[in-house]
Amino acid sequence: MMIVQRLCFLLSMLVTIVASTGDAYATRVALVIGNSSYEAVAPLPNPARDADAIAVALERLGFEVSIGRDTKKGALERLLADFSEKAAQAEIAVVFYAGHGIEVGGENYLIPVDAKLKSDARIKFETVSLNDILSALESGNGIKLVLLDACRNNPFIASMSGARTRSIGRGLARVEAADGIYISYAAAAGTTASDGEGEHSPYTEALLATIEQPGLELNFLFRKVARLVKQKTNGAQTPFEYGRLPDVSVYLKPPTQKPLQSAENGCSDAAAHWAAIENKNTAALFEAHLQHFGQCAFAELARDALNRLANEKKEQEVHASASMLNPMPPLGRGESGEDSSVGPGMTDGKPMETAVALPRTHIAQTDLLSLAQDVQRGLARLGCDAGDADGRWGKQSQRAMERFNKFSKLSLDVGAPSPAALEAINIRSGRICPLECAVTEVAVDGHCERKSCGSGLSLNEAGKCVAPSMGGTQGERRKEGLKTESAGQKSGAGDCFELDGQKFCM
Repeated sequence: MMIVQRLCFLLSMLVTIVASTGDAYATRVALVIGNSSYEAVAPLPNPARDADAIAVALERLGFEVSIGRDTKKGALERLLADFSEKAAQAEIAVVFYAGHGIEVGGENYLIPVDAKLKSDARIKFETVSLNDILSALESGNGIKLVLLDACRNNPFIASMSGARTRSIGRGLARVEAADGIYISYAAAAGTTASDGEGEHSPYTEALLATIEQPGLELNFLFRKVARLVKQKTNGAQTPFEYGRLPDVSVYLKPPTQKPLQSAENGCSDAAAHWAAIENKNTAALFEAHLQHFGQCAFAELARDALNRLANEKKEQEVHASASMLNPMPPLGRGESGEDSSVGPGMTDGKPMETAVALPRTHIAQTDLLSLAQDVQRGLARLGCDAGDADGRWGKQSQRAMERFNKFSKLSLDVGAPSPAALEAINIRSGRICPLECAVTEVAVDGHCERKSCGSGLSLNEAGKCVAPSMGGTQGERRKEGLKTESAGQKSGAGDCFELDGQKFCM
């Protein structure tokens, strides 16, 4: 039975690919939702416009599109119910949602415009679970794409109450997708996405720039979307995908038909050329590949390789710049004429951590300061305490980076903040570094609190609850005994006197 089901699935994939590369499109359906006019919070400017533009683009690609604008909970559920029946028979089904989403306790919910969410108890009654949407799509054998531009900052948290409110995360949580379902988040799990200052959000803008490009295979399409969003947001937002597509080429728009001879002449040597250069790490070779084979299968890999080399070069320049400067501040005198520097390694009379100096070449001081602050804030979000996000890369920040490397199984440089470190931090969510408490503290709800002892007991420096008469370690008790004995001797010496050859003590 399993073999028969597997064969049916593979045959359906084959039909999809044949139809997508021929003159006619396969059966394609799409559900597009744009929620802008929220009743309980400020409206979002772009989702309605984003949904309209995506719907028009999908219609041009041969999709039968159902669209919902500013949907209330009942209307959204009816649209999903109707769409699940269509998706079960389709070769390709797409769900696009733009609007507010929320993650609570690791589960994601899409928020209709009539949701009030006055308490966490109302979440399951006033929202639509992403898991329910994914379950509704699992019955079909075709390819299902779920595109979520729903990672914006959640304005409902400020007015919500309840015990579960503290478990609400930023953005959306990671999700496990069944075979044939591919999910794209506008921003990586645990991070938020921008609504955009223009006509569309950065994520929707990138989708509109790519989904109608002919011959852009689906895997490469989403990689290109991610690159465009990162460029648009200066690296602050990185889309992320979950799930697995079949091991065949899938196109939303088929490749442009060319004469067979021309195609053979243009790409026949592309595979051999890529095999010869892919491990060389030489920008000139990758650029030459794009020059000769820019429309062939490995062009996107060449572009990614060039971006990687450019990022590595920038990171090396940052480190080189930092090492060239003396981190010690110059000595100077204040207006009174007195030396305004307390001494080497001192700030306002207090020891100063040795920190990475801000470089004055290759990259502006403010850029490196901002990078360091972003890395420090990211480490703090993941539970790796880097201290205050002040941009000073001292010992505490370096130790936080070491812990992040350890528990993420990475080997990023800890001596200075880097774009690579920031990217690795941004794609992660939840607590990465385990909570560390002192011996006199215990972990309570994600933070450290001082231990409490029962009646008649006291907490010693070793973190033990002991009776006062036996308090402390053996060394502490010996010290206490010596103090008592010394006190007794002093007391005795002061209250004793002799009379007629006899000694009397009070």
